[in-house]
Order: sequence, then C-alpha cells, then structure tokens
Amino acid sequence: MPTPRSPIRAASRARTALIVALALGLASASQAAEPARLAVAWDDPALGGRVAALRLEPPFEIVSPILDLGPDARVRSAPGRLLHLSRATGELTIIDAEAWAPIRAIALGAALAPRDVAFVSGDRAYVSCAGSSVLQRVDLASGSFAPAVDLADLATMGDALAMESMLLHEDRLFIQLGSPGGFPPEPQYLAVFDVASEQLVDADPARPGVQAIELQGTAPRFAMQVIPGTRTLLVSATGHLNADGGLERVDLDTLQSIDIPSREFEDGNGNDIGPFVMRDAERGWLVFATDIVLSSHLHPFTLSGGTQILEAGTSLFYFAPSLVLDPSGERLFWPEPAGVRAFDAETGAALGAGPTVLSGAPTDLAIVSAGAEAVPVGWFVAIGIGLGASICRGRLARIRSGASVRN
Repeated sequence: MPTPRSPIRAASRARTALIVALALGLASASQAAEPARLAVAWDDPALGGRVAALRLEPPFEIVSPILDLGPDARVRSAPGRLLHLSRATGELTIIDAEAWAPIRAIALGAALAPRDVAFVSGDRAYVSCAGSSVLQRVDLASGSFAPAVDLADLATMGDALAMESMLLHEDRLFIQLGSPGGFPPEPQYLAVFDVASEQLVDADPARPGVQAIELQGTAPRFAMQVIPGTRTLLVSATGHLNADGGLERVDLDTLQSIDIPSREFEDGNGNDIGPFVMRDAERGWLVFATDIVLSSHLHPFTLSGGTQILEAGTSLFYFAPSLVLDPSGERLFWPEPAGVRAFDAETGAALGAGPTVLSGAPTDLAIVSAGAEAVPVGWFVAIGIGLGASICRGRLARIRSGASVRN
C-alpha cells in the first residue's frame, strides 16, 4: 500500500515545479529575443548604394553580407526584417534580417520621390513622398501599393506640400510636411494620420476643415522621437542652413506646438541643428553644422540647459544624417564620412579601436533585430507562473484530500 506523502515534501516538490516552470518561461523568452544589430546604409562612389549590419558591441565589425541596393537610402526596422528605401530610385527593398538577403523589391518609382517608410503592423507600411501629396500604403507581402490618403487639403494659401520623415506612435502616424522651394520655408506642419481608420486627425477642431499641427520652427526633417517618460514629441524643425529653427516640442494629447527649447544660433548650437536622440526626459545628443566650412559636430545637450561645450565627434565636409542609441541606451552611434563610430552615451568617450570603415558616406542608421515580432518577456513569465501555480494547487489539493501519490 503506498505511503501518503508528507505535506512538507509535497510542498517542496510544488515549489520545485514552480521554479522549473519559471525557468522554462524565461528560457523561452531568451530564445525568442534575437540579438539586435546596427543596419547601415551608405553610398559607394563606384558601386552605388550598399547596406550591411554591424555588431553593437566591440569591435563593431560588419557581421552580414554587404548588399548592393539603390543609393540615398533610408533604413527602418520591422520585426525580422529591414526596410530599405532608396530615395534616388524609388525602390523599397524588404530584407530578411536574419539571413540578410532581399525578400522582395517594390518599385514605387522615382517620380513619387519617396522620402521615408514607416512600418505599422503585420505586412502594412506607409511611404511618404515629396513628389506627391498622397501617402502610399504598401503591402509588404504582395508588393502592391495604393493611395492611403491625400494630404492636399492640408495645404494653405495654395502652397504645395512635400512630405518628409514620419513617426508612428500608438495608432497615429505623424508626417512631416513642408513647402518645397520656399525660403524661409514657412509655415510648416505635422499631419496626423490615424492608421486604424486611415483618416486624418484634426489638430484644431475650432477651425473649419481638417488641420495639421502648425509648427513654430522651420521645415521639419530627420527622425522624430517621443521624449521618454512624457507625452511630448520632439521634432527637428530646422529647415536648411541658416533657417533659424530648432528642436520643437509638440503635445501629443492637444496636438499643439509647445515651444522650441533648443534653437539654432543659440544655446551653444551652430547654424544648423540636425539629427538628435533623447536618452531620458532631459538629456540627449545632437548634431549641429557650421557654414564657414561644412562640418558636423556631436554634442550632449539638455532641454533646459542647452548644448554643452563637450564635443564628442567632428566631421568635415559631411553632415551626419542620423544618430542612434543602442537598445541598452549605453552606446551612441554616429556616421562619419566613410564609417560609423561608437561612443559611450554617458561620457561621450569614443569606443573601440576606431570607426567601422565603409566604402562611402553613410546615409542612414537603424537598430534591427533578426527576431520575429516581439512577444513581451512578461508573457513568458506569466505562463511560467501560471503553470507553476497550477501544479502547486494540484499538489496542495491532493494533500488536503489525503490522496496518495507515488514517489
């Protein structure tokens, strides 16, 4: 006859089962998380556009094949994929981020003058264009594209509208708009597009018609960012050299411009502020240029105190088009005329033996992961806890009922 198991021994086995379940959940999460890499697009003077992936840790070497694609490219991350948009040829290439091989090329056409691509979900993305007032919806699976919305009604005083960079936040796509060819190019706007309904959002319901967000600065450009821990969007509303704009804050709830906390010609900045990244709600890094000799200057800054004297990097005859923080927030990557250099995001100290040398000038950087669409680690932990708790309940129920179990 089997001997009834003691409550202490059963509880111990139940705890062991819970630990094993949690370990399985965390192991599944770690297996699902593929290491991120830095995608770099650059223009080779002889070969044209090229793109490769770099390690995010020293020695920051190239760890993928080098693909030859269209020049003047922007790169954007999607789950398990990289979207490569050649603004020169109008071709959007979908790259398998793990195999680092093209999956499909979509010919949007140079006439549309595509400027940026924003991944939404599944196989849906949107492309902004400078040669058309129509935002294009792209099916990444089939390679087809079609008009999503016409922004022509947002134009004022007969001005044409040229789209630039975009940012998806929650269900809203923020699209930079400017008036091409004007100097100074004012007024300037951010269109707000609801990706669920595919309708424009009215930023000023008190006025007739649908309004975009009117900016205080000049032409918006470069990547935008939601300031960490806030409901505020930061935009490089800086136009062209000597356009006298700055980094502008926009309230994501009221859809109104707040202020320009960091201005060109002021706060320690040069004649032209370009790309930036925010490390937290106050601290960030930016690039500014001077016009005596074209040069890029990498500096830390704060929204309340302006740009600091410390200069981490300088490049001559080149204006850095982007800045990237790694997922940990510890390293900063900036492009140089023929390579990419890593810096400590806290101190500004250069990392590694030197820049990762490329065969031409980078046009864009982006963090890309080879993994599939991310599943939060908390899900795996919850599954582990649920499984362990279920085992515990079953064990304890048997103990209370006096049921016997075999060793």
